[in-house]
Amino acid sequence: MKYLENAFKFFRKYYFLAIPLLIVNAIIGVLSAILFQFDYIGLLEEFMDSFQIGVPVDDFRMEELFMGMIPEVGMILILVGLFFFLNIIVMPATFGMINKAYSTGEASLDDFLPQLSKNFMRYILFLLGVLLVGIIISLAVGIVSVIFSLLSMVCCIFSIVLIPIMLLYIIGFVVFMVGYYMWFSIMIIDNLGVFDALSKTYRVIKSYFWPIVGISMLITVCMYIASVITGLMSFLIPFVGQILSGVVSAIYTFIMIAFVFEVYIDKTKGGSDDGGTYIDGLPEEYM
Repeated sequence: MKYLENAFKFFRKYYFLAIPLLIVNAIIGVLSAILFQFDYIGLLEEFMDSFQIGVPVDDFRMEELFMGMIPEVGMILILVGLFFFLNIIVMPATFGMINKAYSTGEASLDDFLPQLSKNFMRYILFLLGVLLVGIIISLAVGIVSVIFSLLSMVCCIFSIVLIPIMLLYIIGFVVFMVGYYMWFSIMIIDNLGVFDALSKTYRVIKSYFWPIVGISMLITVCMYIASVITGLMSFLIPFVGQILSGVVSAIYTFIMIAFVFEVYIDKTKGGSDDGGTYIDGLPEEYM
């Protein structure tokens, strides 16, 4: 738990570095709230119900439903595109500012543009690497799922096996999320290429596997509970709930980045005298 404790210490000292993340998530939250004022879900349900067997098809109504869905679908695509665009601006700068805070003990929002310029292309290459790994993992998971689904239909004993497999999927997802944050952190800290950093990420996670999984799941569960609470608030107080959800998401992202920095620095560059890697106790060779 020392890494998690140090990550929160780091957040208390450098909370202002999370402001760009907070702004992006707040913008997306507010735009999502505006989008959900439209009854596109009702339109979609009516559109899908029209394909049910035995339901008479009204061509005029079908055309009306389809035309009514186009603006909402377009807005969703624009929202997703905006979220992606803002993230490829904010994430490399945030990683860079956090790295500067750990490596020098000083960082401010004035470092945003220099760190963005320094890490932007590196982040694009990283995303391409994530896409490639994601495709490979998705294919493997899909094949395993199909095989066990077919076997469960032939023999009921395989249905029991599906439960631990689902648990493995959950653990795998958590490990993937940790690996995502650590992978790019290592690229920045050690100035490594995409696949060299991926290899190092695998070795670090393997050396500290179960504590990483447990702590990451704890952070994720706390974030999920907070998100549910803010989600309920969005029904009571429009826009405020979405903004608070953005705050929760920003804090979660920042804590996860700080957490993987703590783990990686301690496992590869040595920790402070009390076993932590908080900036006040970083070893001289890392300073």
